[in-house]
Amino acid sequence: MKLYSMLPEEVTQKIASKTGLTITDDNKGDSIITILIRKNKHGGVTDPTEYITNPSTTIVIPLFPDETGFVFRDKALNAGVPEDNIFFLAEGQGLSVNRIVETIENIKQNILDANNEDVLFFEPLEEQEETKTTKRVRVIAVRGFRGGVGTTTIATSLAVHYAEIGGKIAVVDMGIPANVKFHCKVGEFQEKDDFLMASSNYCDLYKPNKPVWQVDAETISNLVNILRKEYRWVIMDFSPAPDKKLLKAIQPDRTIVVMDSDIFQSVEPAKKTKGALFVYNKAIPDIEPELIKAIVQDEIITIKTDFAGCSAALADETPAYNKSEVITTAIGKLASKIER
Repeated sequence: MKLYSMLPEEVTQKIASKTGLTITDDNKGDSIITILIRKNKHGGVTDPTEYITNPSTTIVIPLFPDETGFVFRDKALNAGVPEDNIFFLAEGQGLSVNRIVETIENIKQNILDANNEDVLFFEPLEEQEETKTTKRVRVIAVRGFRGGVGTTTIATSLAVHYAEIGGKIAVVDMGIPANVKFHCKVGEFQEKDDFLMASSNYCDLYKPNKPVWQVDAETISNLVNILRKEYRWVIMDFSPAPDKKLLKAIQPDRTIVVMDSDIFQSVEPAKKTKGALFVYNKAIPDIEPELIKAIVQDEIITIKTDFAGCSAALADETPAYNKSEVITTAIGKLASKIER
């Protein structure tokens, strides 16, 4: 596929690099993803309509939610561009390359699904239950099978990624010890829903008001049911090999298993986790990703070791997503897989 973009050249190059698209100056033709932006000092157009040749593969950025921005958006909507492909910038907010990359990955997946679709016809029923395949992902469990593999790095980085997209995020720290607080600057913890809660600049952080091993299944289930209603995404950061009763109680929509290069303590136990998304974190040359894939018998997302980026993040009390390009790119891929 090709990429036609009105964004600055260096930004377009970065998007092309992350998505594997080839840049083109011609937005006419098949298999072209188009990025249109409202007129600004870097370029863009005042009317997106004439540049929309395939609405489903067009991304529209009206810049700010002012009168001109709404007119720009409405013209795109009237031309058939999906609402999910249109996004504004909040006041003081820059343009998120990762958000554009995720939107492109979703477009590519939709095209792939359409090409592989088998069309069946059914008589309509008076009532139909919503199937699991149409349910939005809300609760994500992040776990590993030994300490130090980076579950908190993945959980907090994923939270920042979702915060950039837009949406209220809750992170529940079920770690032993609770380490999420070292990845964000939080205020004072207050009692809420039988847990302790404090706010950071990208999420609300929850942790038990007693030792994790004293938290029962009913308590965690009640909390998650409340959070499902209050937040767009709920990310659970578990300690190594968490209590199976707790995992069952939260009924996660997705489970992420984080592994490192320790084959016997980290990878071998992970292969028993059915239906999970696997992350090979802190990857080293001695242990090839293909070996990890062969053991878990599934696709994996590989994150190379970035000691400098992770150390800088801890020193600044911020998620590694903000300091490591390696992790930023991998989290974008992970988020795309989660939403599929």
